[in-house]
Amino acid sequence: MNKREILDKVSIKTHVKDVKGIGEIRIKEMSGGDRDEYFSLLAKADKIRFIDEGKEVEVPDVKGIKPFVISKLIVDDSDKPMFSEEEISKNFTPESMDALFDAIGEINGIEEDAVDNAEKN
Repeated sequence: MNKREILDKVSIKTHVKDVKGIGEIRIKEMSGGDRDEYFSLLAKADKIRFIDEGKEVEVPDVKGIKPFVISKLIVDDSDKPMFSEEEISKNFTPESMDALFDAIGEINGIEEDAVDNAEKN
């Protein structure tokens, strides 16, 4: 393969996905740097401790992570981000952020299971 053929196979793509309660949206795949930044945010997040079924559990405080991801990967017809983190935090309902994050996760491999695994490590 030549360089162009490899780049065609590995370059970032955009998908159109019907998100329940919202409609069709354009979701961009994460770049390697985006994914690294996402997992770095999870790793650096403050920890929240609570008791679950008699055991103390510690998980990352993920406040702000969903708006961060959504702001980078929900794009317009020119593949430019549509919303800032602040717009998302102030204007989107928790349910809409969950639905968008889930759709992004399906495309980018960061479903709740991936988040759960990152929390354990």
